Amino acid sequence: MASNQEELLKYWNQFIKTGVIHENVREYIAQGWKRCREMNIDHEIGIGTPVDAAVFKKIQEDNREFSDVSEVVIQEAYHYVADSDAVVFITDAAGCILSQYKDSSTSYPANETKLLPGYRWREEENGMTSMDLAMRLNKPVRIIGAEHYCRNQQICAGSSAPVHDDAGNVLGSLNIVSLLGQYSKHSLGVVTAGATLIEKQMRLEQTLRLFKTTFNTMAEGMILIDQNYKIKEINDSAKNILGLLNKNILDFDIREALRFDSFESFYKRKEKDINFYLNGHTVSCIGDVDIVELGRNRVFYSIVFKAAKTVNKMINKMTGNEAIYHFEDIITGDEKMLELINYTKKIAHIDCCVLVTGPSGTGKELFAHAVHNASSRSKGPFIAINCAALPADLVESEIFGYESGAFTGAKQGGQTGKIELADGGTLFLDEVGELPLNIQSKLLRVLDNHRITRLGGKTEKEIDVRVIAATNRNLEDEVKNKSFRLDLFYRINTITLVVPPLCERKGDIALLSQYFLQKLNQESEHKVYFIDAAVLSAFQSFDWPGNVRQLQNVMMRAFYVCETSRLSLEDLPDTVKGLKKEKTLEPLSLKRNGESIQEVERDVILKAIQACGGNMTAAAKRLEIAKSTLYRKIKRYNIVMEKVFHRD
Repeated sequence: MASNQEELLKYWNQFIKTGVIHENVREYIAQGWKRCREMNIDHEIGIGTPVDAAVFKKIQEDNREFSDVSEVVIQEAYHYVADSDAVVFITDAAGCILSQYKDSSTSYPANETKLLPGYRWREEENGMTSMDLAMRLNKPVRIIGAEHYCRNQQICAGSSAPVHDDAGNVLGSLNIVSLLGQYSKHSLGVVTAGATLIEKQMRLEQTLRLFKTTFNTMAEGMILIDQNYKIKEINDSAKNILGLLNKNILDFDIREALRFDSFESFYKRKEKDINFYLNGHTVSCIGDVDIVELGRNRVFYSIVFKAAKTVNKMINKMTGNEAIYHFEDIITGDEKMLELINYTKKIAHIDCCVLVTGPSGTGKELFAHAVHNASSRSKGPFIAINCAALPADLVESEIFGYESGAFTGAKQGGQTGKIELADGGTLFLDEVGELPLNIQSKLLRVLDNHRITRLGGKTEKEIDVRVIAATNRNLEDEVKNKSFRLDLFYRINTITLVVPPLCERKGDIALLSQYFLQKLNQESEHKVYFIDAAVLSAFQSFDWPGNVRQLQNVMMRAFYVCETSRLSLEDLPDTVKGLKKEKTLEPLSLKRNGESIQEVERDVILKAIQACGGNMTAAAKRLEIAKSTLYRKIKRYNIVMEKVFHRD
């Protein structure tokens, strides 16, 4: 390799004249000279090529991140070689100078050689330079004096290193160019280290940008707080959930909002329910609190949460808490029923309580589903509670929920009640007349102030729930008997829908029979396609005390008993086809017209138990009440079973 500039200049002159390269010329320099000669580059010129202003503006925009990250590195690199009177700059992958840094006293003729932003340096245009060669070879290089192909570049020395993106592609170059007499031997090391630093910083910036994008697109809200309880980071979801504006984030007092004195104690509680108290209202959330340690004495606290409404909505979706029936699912041709359906469609959008009454089995639940699906709450949850099926000791906790430790056996973390799950939607209280009086008073308070307190809880939560109630009882009689609160009756009785029994709409019997037959055929491999006229005649003659539900059960039994493709009288139970009558027992029902007194009710219960031989399930069915209600009334009237059957 040539040891001084005089020798190099001799070798260069020899090559220009003869095309012969001396063996002491470095290999990649020799290859560069050959390429320039083949491309007919003018060895006497070698200055930068100007780039159109509009094109250069686009190049700058495309390389904005590269330029921004490099700015500090360029200045720092200059300080390392300040004594060499150098120019430090970066180029893009096409050799266009993006930005430059030099001292005002720098004597390098950058203006004359066009070593300026907005000028392009490529070997095929401007001869071999260190910036182009570094990117071409994809490694740090230096070109000193006469190693340049163009004469007017031989007054300088250049050191360059390629800069790569995170995929390893060449993004551009970092360069130091100085006058030949002031060249610093450290220049190559400086650009090499500087290029590595730019690459690392760009990866860090990209990671940070990815983190911020992920942070702000999280479905969950997230708040990061320092030891002084100052918010360091809060994502967009958290702002939306809490209703916070950017301008008041700095004034946000997390201790006041969460009502705690120490974050450590708050963290140790490990509760999932997190309530934010903001501007006079409560935002109920569900989430986790954690401690984040970043090195010695650097502790942060993170809160990750979702709005309780959102979580409840997910739970309802997974558990199928949604209304599945629409008005189109109510099968009828009866004029009264059609009038009722049309009326119900009109009131469905009115956001008030609805009471659906009628005998058991008439389809009251279908109307409740249809009202919800036709209302503005159709996208919200539909939570149904069978009040008669809830055990007496669990009614309150099931409906209102409970906090951790509220009673023996309570789940850690508590449990969300049905009313909370219905937030933003509809709560359907089936058999509402079975609710105990103490629960009725709590329910009334919820309906009045739209707030709920869990069992064992100390704070109220705002809720937005529409109530649809259903009963087969005469609630006015229940009010007179003091088993149902008058104020609750008025509260849920804003709009009343009375569903008629099947015996009052005989025209629907054939229609419903065909519907049930079609449905059974769809669900079973067994097929029955026809119904004898005699069967329909028997159906018309029967009173259907169990209403539509009983008709459905009779059709199902007959369908599976039938051995042909046509239902006949032989496939029906005896009670329906009129060959046999039920036992001649007087009708025993607690649903009576006029006033009912306790003595009459007690007598009716005794007769039902005796008639059913002590079978409580059968007695409750005969009385048209739930089994749990029957036991409650036995206890109320102090009925002793041994005395009922005169046992010694």
